[in-house]
Amino acid sequence: MNKNSITKLIKNIEKRAKGPEQGSDAWLALRVPNKDRKRGRIGGSDMATLLNLNPYGSRKELMLCKQGKKKVKIDNVFVHLGSLLEEITVIYFEKIFNTTVYCKNISLVDPTGIQSVIFSPDGLCCMPLKNNKIQLEPMTDDTKCCPVLIEIKNPWSRKLTRNGDVPAQYKPQVQAGLMSIPDTHCGIFIDSQTKLCEYRQLFTDGYNSELHRGNSRIDNEDQKPLSMGIVLCYGELPKEFNKRYCKKVKFDKKSVYDFGSVTQQNNCSNLLKSIKYNQLKVEYHPLYNNAEEAENDSEIDNIIKDKNAIGIICYKIYDITYTVCYRDIEMIKEIKSELKKYGEGDYDIDGDYVMRKRKRSASKQRTGLPNLQFDFDSDDGEEGDKKFTFSDSDDD
Repeated sequence: MNKNSITKLIKNIEKRAKGPEQGSDAWLALRVPNKDRKRGRIGGSDMATLLNLNPYGSRKELMLCKQGKKKVKIDNVFVHLGSLLEEITVIYFEKIFNTTVYCKNISLVDPTGIQSVIFSPDGLCCMPLKNNKIQLEPMTDDTKCCPVLIEIKNPWSRKLTRNGDVPAQYKPQVQAGLMSIPDTHCGIFIDSQTKLCEYRQLFTDGYNSELHRGNSRIDNEDQKPLSMGIVLCYGELPKEFNKRYCKKVKFDKKSVYDFGSVTQQNNCSNLLKSIKYNQLKVEYHPLYNNAEEAENDSEIDNIIKDKNAIGIICYKIYDITYTVCYRDIEMIKEIKSELKKYGEGDYDIDGDYVMRKRKRSASKQRTGLPNLQFDFDSDDGEEGDKKFTFSDSDDD
């Protein structure tokens, strides 16, 4: 099928999606129990935990959350950076492969008759097809193509996926997407290494290394970014944001906040949270291929002046990998089987949950982050899509 036919098919999927918009209150409500539902629905990011394939979370903890016995709210820079970086990755992907990503905000409730599920794709798009295999090359109007699911991660500490080795905790998420949207030919697992930076750093080497401390490092300090760009911000600053610790940059007699200069993770988290929940509006400026393009962009001054932006977020994409994931029939069977058990209450935990108190000895006082693994993911639900583990245990 050609590009126009596949695009029409994808748009129909988007039109038929009856679930609430990703991230909305109604969307969040479906993932937790209520008076008519004993358990919250399972999202794509929960699948590995349900299958006991997530090394950073247990099925028991998942059930405690889904039954409303335990609330886990992750509120930090790792979580709130996800939506911003995901859209940046989509923009780059669209440019490189000359395609358009649709279905970014939809959700599918109990797709294809499978109960207890809510699936929210990062997007669907057209990709070239040859000998029934996806080609990672730019689309043309007459290219034979097919619909593809995309799943985006922006690892904080994990190395990017290479040589087809998708981390075990993400394979069920992709397969759940292919199960939920049968029209898709396959999935593409995208890992992106993107760093925020100050405006001046667009024209020089480096990025905001203080904010990204503990983040996966650039392999080569002289490595040039693949692309870079600016996000324009509009509206009012959130009250929680401490503007004293944010630099300003001047454009044609107008000064705006340089949000990429913020080094405190909590302060950055407050800013990003306001973007995630649409309190602060954003507009993504077209990508630059290199520093020279950024420096010669004479339009940016006028855009900031005319659109009354209050600040900018600058970023650099240093690396990005693509892994094609075809349907794993056995895993999909296992997902369906586990969802059936979940829906029938086989994994329910009876009784009330009592949180264990944690003691911390003087020798175990943490001065920084413990051994964590975070991936930015917009499909975070009530648990913040946490992927983390402590390197030591300080339980009694």
